[in-house]
Amino acid sequence: MFHGHVIITGREASSGGVTALDAHLAGHVHTTAQIGRETLADWRQRPPLSDSAAVVELLAYVRHELSAVRTDWSAQRS
Repeated sequence: MFHGHVIITGREASSGGVTALDAHLAGHVHTTAQIGRETLADWRQRPPLSDSAAVVELLAYVRHELSAVRTDWSAQRS
């Protein structure tokens, strides 16, 4: 289902390179990657019924966790 490495960068710079992610976005990336690892481990015991069911399940977990991260981040900025 998931194969290979993923590289996430910041925006494209005017020089043609890319910029680094800010700490807030990097936190989202780390949270999402951790959820992916945990979900894949769970699927070894209980495989999803289909690819589409897997996508729906994974996105629901990510949405839930990132909404919590967003809430925590907003509270820290206040």
